[in-house]
Amino acid sequence: MPFYDFRCGCGNEFNVMARIADIERRSIKCPKCGSADLSRVYGNINVIAAPAKTNAPACPNEHICGARCRH
Repeated sequence: MPFYDFRCGCGNEFNVMARIADIERRSIKCPKCGSADLSRVYGNINVIAAPAKTNAPACPNEHICGARCRH
């Protein structure tokens, strides 16, 4: 299950693991005041990806450019 960020009318912002059905049913409550009147907060998304596999030769300056120079 993914985590979602919410902001309550009382000003409390919190993060909770929930199903989309929980959000649609408005069954998530503010841990501070108990209200279900919440709005979603959208922030940065972190994505971790494996490095691309290529047949390109290794960069001789990898220690400088991080192998991003596309030699």
